[in-house]
Amino acid sequence: MSKIKVHLLNFHGLFNSHIEIVLENTSINPPVYFHINRWGKSILSDWEPDINEVFTQKINSASSKYSFMIEANPYTILDRWAEYWNGTRETASVLKTNCAVAAQWFLTEFARIPKPNLSNISLNYLTLGIPWPSFIPCPVMLPGRVLSNAKFHIEIRDHPKLAQQYSDLYLHVAMAATALTVAASALGIYVALTMLTGGLAAVAIAGCVVLGLANFYGFFSAYNRRSAKRLTEAKSEEKNSYGNCYSVI
Repeated sequence: MSKIKVHLLNFHGLFNSHIEIVLENTSINPPVYFHINRWGKSILSDWEPDINEVFTQKINSASSKYSFMIEANPYTILDRWAEYWNGTRETASVLKTNCAVAAQWFLTEFARIPKPNLSNISLNYLTLGIPWPSFIPCPVMLPGRVLSNAKFHIEIRDHPKLAQQYSDLYLHVAMAATALTVAASALGIYVALTMLTGGLAAVAIAGCVVLGLANFYGFFSAYNRRSAKRLTEAKSEEKNSYGNCYSVI
């Protein structure tokens, strides 16, 4: 096993969005490099030294990047990447197994990072230079989403206390979104009463009422979970405080 530095590189602009990975095997001095890039015309057959500073320039030219360490067998990476690259050659396209899918494959395979979901609040999801917030679903894997997701999981893994902050942030965002939906439902009822008539108005009002009740339930469920969470944390701190007092006595 070797200590390998993963450089996750995101290139984004007004007309393009792309992600690739440069691997740096730091167990060898000087280090050797390997390139993970779905859109490469061919793949490297072995780890290479940075003689012409090709890899260094690639790392420095990224619009945004994130680096972290893993331990892996460098030759297993060669074999598994060759299998993946050749196995997905026919399905490789922007809307299918694109560069983000390939990068996520490596992150899941060798860094134990799961696929992105909608709960990691971030705005660093860019497609064609357009910000794409994490809570908006997207049928295509986005390069920026892969980068943000990797950063989220690595930092949580290295600093467990950050998980609590992310959890609280997601809970408050969910409560705020629910409150906005309830307000929109109330507005919808008002519009239906003033502008619609007959059966159409009844259907619109019924739909708004059902949506409002569902979101009321969601809001108070989230509020109760937050309250229970804080109560549990308070009791845990109190218990620890008492434990410290007893140990002193």
